[in-house]
Amino acid sequence: MASLEWPIRRSLIAYVGDLDDGEVLLAGGARDSPAGYVFPSACEPDGDVLRFAGSVTVTGYEGALTLPIVDPWIDSEESGFRLTIQDPAAPDSRIRLVTIARLEPQPDGTILGRGVALASPGSLLLTFGPYVAGTPFDDLRITT
Repeated sequence: MASLEWPIRRSLIAYVGDLDDGEVLLAGGARDSPAGYVFPSACEPDGDVLRFAGSVTVTGYEGALTLPIVDPWIDSEESGFRLTIQDPAAPDSRIRLVTIARLEPQPDGTILGRGVALASPGSLLLTFGPYVAGTPFDDLRITT
C-alpha cells in the first residue's frame, strides 16, 4: 500500500517541541517515523491524484499556532505539483498547502518530491513568524 512520508519542516517541528505547550498530534492512521510523518494511502490513485489519509496537527501558544495537515493529496498543476489538505475553515473544501517543483522516481520504486515550498493559501494558516509563500519546506517521499 502506498504512503506519504514527510517531515513537514524540521525546524518548525523542533521549534514547537521546545514550546511549553507545543504538541504534534497524530490521528486517522498517521504515524511518526525516523524520516518524518507517514500518511497511509486513502485509496488507489484516482486519475492523477494521490490521496493519503490521516492528520498531523502542529499546535502551540495555547492554540494560537495551529497547523492541521489533514488528508493530504498530491496532484499536478501548471508549474509542477501541489499538496492540498482539507481546509480547516471548510472541511468539504481543499486548500493548497505547498507546491512541489518536481517528482523524481527512484530505482527502489519510491518517488521523491523535491523543491517543496509553502503556497500562498497555506501560508495563511501560519500567520506568525517567517512563514510566507515560498518558504522552503522539507522534501517528501512517496512509497508505492
